[in-house]
Amino acid sequence: MADKARKADSTWAIFVLAACYLVFLFLWRILLPGGAWPPPPMHYASMGLDILLIAVVFALRFRLSEHLGANPSRATFATVLFWCALGAGFGSLLIRFTSESAWWTGHLS
Repeated sequence: MADKARKADSTWAIFVLAACYLVFLFLWRILLPGGAWPPPPMHYASMGLDILLIAVVFALRFRLSEHLGANPSRATFATVLFWCALGAGFGSLLIRFTSESAWWTGHLS
C-alpha cells in the first residue's frame, strides 16, 4: 500500500512539473519577442517537445484519476492545471502558424 502511495506521489510531482512547464513556455512565448532564428531542425525539436509534454500531461492525468478521488482539493487543482496545461500546449503550437518568424522562433512577436 505504501509503495502504491509513493508511486502516486511521484506521478503527481511529474504531472505538476510538466503542466507548469507547459504554462511557463506558453507565457514565455507570448510575452517575450523572439530572437534570432534557430537552425532548421531546432524548431522541429521544440514542436516535438511541446507535443511530448502534452502527451505526458494527458497520460499522467488519467493515471492519477484513480488516486484523486480520496483528495477532492487535489482533484480540483489537477483538473484546473490539466486544462491550463492543455490550452498552453496547444496555444504554443498554434503560435507557430501566425507568421513566418513565429514558425521559426515559436514566439508571438
